[in-house]
Amino acid sequence: MSSRTLPTSHDTLAALAAFLQAELTGQQIQVHGAELPAGWQPSTAVKGVLIQPDGGAASVNVPELIEDFTLHSYGVTVSAARAVDLAVFNVLHRPMARTAVVGASTYYLPFAQRTAGPIWNREPVTEWPRWTSTYRVVFSEFAAP
Repeated sequence: MSSRTLPTSHDTLAALAAFLQAELTGQQIQVHGAELPAGWQPSTAVKGVLIQPDGGAASVNVPELIEDFTLHSYGVTVSAARAVDLAVFNVLHRPMARTAVVGASTYYLPFAQRTAGPIWNREPVTEWPRWTSTYRVVFSEFAAP
């Protein structure tokens, strides 16, 4: 039987990005953590999500870590960006066990809740349409005893 332990060092941003990338690949939605790649822009064929951590853990309760994230959903039009936001919402609110593998660690994502949004706005520099939502995500890592 596995025991649940927090890793000595963890990368919840990478875990959430890996999970969303795996779930959204079939919908032609790219997932980026911390910042968009230089020169990236939305198109009719490619949409994107930018995940930004909100200043660290909201709460640490062994064996789980609760952290807040802001997710910006991009599309070439306002409605395309909204469709990305809805796709992310649908993935994060599925009532099932979810996992993400980052390096040698397997993270379990038992719960995610939208805490604010969606809010329509534009990317400040490029003026791309985007929808912004914040989520509280629960992580735990399963490790063999």
